[in-house]
Amino acid sequence: ATRTLTASCPSGKVAIGGGVAITPANTAGVAVTSSYLGSPTSWTVAAREIVGTGVRWGLNAVVVCAVVAQ
Repeated sequence: ATRTLTASCPSGKVAIGGGVAITPANTAGVAVTSSYLGSPTSWTVAAREIVGTGVRWGLNAVVVCAVVAQ
């Protein structure tokens, strides 16, 4: 299985970084495949099963937002 998730900044802020965590932590057989700036205001992450796992797993996406002077 592959999962993708996007975290977005509130209005008036831009994304300056981000990250991802697989839950539960250290789930065997699952790997992060991408973590990137999806747009000026969002961070997109993805992960997939490398081998079949019987564990229910998910993703947490984090975006770090800031007000940038114009």
